Amino acid sequence: MEQEQHTAINWLDRDDIVDILESHGFACYDKESTDELREALRANIEDGTIDAACLENSNGMRK
Repeated sequence: MEQEQHTAINWLDRDDIVDILESHGFACYDKESTDELREALRANIEDGTIDAACLENSNGMRK
């Protein structure tokens, strides 16, 4: 995973992370911390389950 992607994921707020995960069929629960959801997103981008292009529309990759 590129550093830019790590940075983008780190800058995402919880709502954005949940939106991305849920749009790819994942269930997100209030009991899961934002860090846990962030790591789930990172892992799924790394393994190709979620396309990293989803980060391009996020606040984390906007300049």
